[in-house]
Amino acid sequence: MKKMIIVSVISTLLLCSIAVSSQTRSASKISSSWKPGVALYSFKGASFKASLSEANKVGAKYVEGFSFQKLGSDFDNVQILELSDAQIEKMNKLLRDLNIEMVSLYAGAGSRLEWEKYFDIGSKLHLKFLVGEPKEEDLDFIDHLAGKYKLRLAIHNHAKNESQYWDPSYVLSILKGKRHIGVCADLGHWARSNMDPVDNLKKLKGHIISIHAKNVEAADSRNTKWTNVNEGIIDYRLVIKELKRQRFKGFVYIEDERNVKNNTEEVKSALDHLKGIQQEISK
Repeated sequence: MKKMIIVSVISTLLLCSIAVSSQTRSASKISSSWKPGVALYSFKGASFKASLSEANKVGAKYVEGFSFQKLGSDFDNVQILELSDAQIEKMNKLLRDLNIEMVSLYAGAGSRLEWEKYFDIGSKLHLKFLVGEPKEEDLDFIDHLAGKYKLRLAIHNHAKNESQYWDPSYVLSILKGKRHIGVCADLGHWARSNMDPVDNLKKLKGHIISIHAKNVEAADSRNTKWTNVNEGIIDYRLVIKELKRQRFKGFVYIEDERNVKNNTEEVKSALDHLKGIQQEISK
């Protein structure tokens, strides 16, 4: 009888050990489950089809479009707001053929009517969210649209003196009561504003939908130069550690604003760098 009890205790302990180990691995997986991608603005001089081709070359599965892109001759040289339903389906087919998901779109809307059009087109493109810098007085209206279309809005920030949303404390204050609006954190513009991106990520925990990953040579909103994510003043190892701490599950887009006509290798290097840190920290 004693022998049976001892065997039973040992078996229970082994099962508990396996369960804890499994939970630890699961927590690590969850906390590192953000998705790396590329903002098509990195190839802003190219047509939609050509920019998707570039994204495919660098190994991006997820992309973010932008509303003021000249879509090219495949789409009669129109912009996003002017697309017909047939052209939207053609765009969806291009994405499917390349096995790329356009998750989001930067929407440069100036009026409520344009916002409604972007939400309608966004739903037909099967987006997960829109990105933009709307007028503050339109936020309640946009929150309503976001709920109606089941398509969230992520408020983007440019640098100080370039955007009303540069300060995360201000952004937090206007997010109160907005059920369908969060944040697209542009880390490069925070650095240009002489702000610590990691501190700002901490402030916005729970509200971050996506991130624009880029880097700068110095904290200067007017004169600094863009550089690769692994070369500037932002330490992306610390950024990714903070994302892991927050169990962030959103999207981190490389957005290269330098040599947009010939930057394939630079974008690939940046994307691979983030993937490498993600893999290392997830171990």
